[in-house]
Amino acid sequence: MDFRTELHLKKSQLNINHQKKMFLVGSCFSNSLGGLLQQNKFDTEINPFGTLYDPISIFRLINFIANPENSSFSMVQRDDLVYAYEFHSEINGSESSQFDHNLKQQLNIQKDNLKATDFLFVTLGTATVYNLKQNGMVVANCHKQNSSLFDKKLLSFEDIMQSFKEFYKSIKKLNPQLQIVFTLSPVRHIKDGIEENQISKSLLRYCISEFCKYESVSYFPSYELVLDDLRDYRFYAEDLIHPNELAVKYIWEKFIDFYFEKETRSILEKWNKIYLNMNHRPFNQSSIAYLTHLQNTHQQLLLLNDVLDVQEELKNLKG
Repeated sequence: MDFRTELHLKKSQLNINHQKKMFLVGSCFSNSLGGLLQQNKFDTEINPFGTLYDPISIFRLINFIANPENSSFSMVQRDDLVYAYEFHSEINGSESSQFDHNLKQQLNIQKDNLKATDFLFVTLGTATVYNLKQNGMVVANCHKQNSSLFDKKLLSFEDIMQSFKEFYKSIKKLNPQLQIVFTLSPVRHIKDGIEENQISKSLLRYCISEFCKYESVSYFPSYELVLDDLRDYRFYAEDLIHPNELAVKYIWEKFIDFYFEKETRSILEKWNKIYLNMNHRPFNQSSIAYLTHLQNTHQQLLLLNDVLDVQEELKNLKG
């Protein structure tokens, strides 16, 4: 007797290995997935300009990165700091002109990164946005400004598709070989209302299906893995909004099966044993047994040195 509808994924035609470079942008689920990629020694850039949730803000950011010289920002000051409505509040500065200069400098750095990237993962979180009344622009973050300055609205299908087309043209011009993988965040935006969240997610999922009609664009079903496969509050954190560690681990296992070839999975198994060993801290760190343990870990790292960047770990062991 079956008690759940497990989502069985066919192996992707895309092959991710440790020679590939990845760039993740979007909602906080990007941070969860990206953190696991980094932990497992993949070359990964995660939300260098902070977390973003709606497609307009995410696509606009990529356009900024692809064309930093043509980028301009809507700035606002709060508590002696300068913010830009196009970015998360963790991106800020102390003075407008210097902040503008620093942003463009960082955009140029990330432009070089995106040029060399093999996989761009874009995680969409919500289609509900806030428009700045004075000019109608979609803000990525309200930066705790008075709510009277904004209008809340649900993006239209046409809004999203137009923004996607501009993003797609821009990113493919920058990096024609880039593979773009969309995911839909399983994090529930219930502050907007449960029914509203469902409408928002449904709209985004439909849009992603349209995105995937374009060359080099595909989808990884993290949303369905949580909502239709696991489908239980046991797999959510205490806030009942974010998937918990167990759910993220399950998605990661599916991700491995979907994108990694046998050789990459074998490397991961060896690395995970070393990772656990390196995080083992006995009560007596001067014991012969522990010193032998460190020597063995050092030898295991050397065996992986040709396929993984483990210089930092080797340095830490010597320290």
